Amino acid sequence: MFSLGAILTTAAQDHAHYGLELIYAGRVVSGLGIGGISAVTPAFVSECSEGGQRKDHRAFPDHALSESSRYFTSVGRTANAKRTLAYLRKEPVEFSVVINEIAEIEAQTEEESAARDGGGFWDAITARGGSIRFGIAFGIFVLQQWGGQNSVE
Repeated sequence: MFSLGAILTTAAQDHAHYGLELIYAGRVVSGLGIGGISAVTPAFVSECSEGGQRKDHRAFPDHALSESSRYFTSVGRTANAKRTLAYLRKEPVEFSVVINEIAEIEAQTEEESAARDGGGFWDAITARGGSIRFGIAFGIFVLQQWGGQNSVE
């Protein structure tokens, strides 16, 4: 999306040929792409890093995975979760570090599932105080985008 936005912005010529409109459209499309990256990257890095290093992990992994080991565990595909985690750790699937971390992930997934107790997105928003929390988070996101905070980071 970011590339499409850059192309639209670059293609803008003069005011008579819809130049200003193309610049605005390009900025909106680029903003959506950058916003998506800003929202997804921290979650992806957190899911792929080791338990003790999650808060200190600042770099991208050197590969791309379609799903994380946490996702696979949450949908009951433990074998896929082990393979993914073993790949990330560059260790065999049977290695004790992989087995122990999968056990931790399974325990966390079960705990989160029990805490949710079947509630979904709308349940979280309509719960007591949920709409206020959502409004504050959404407001902060909008102000960051409008203020250019993503370009500063």
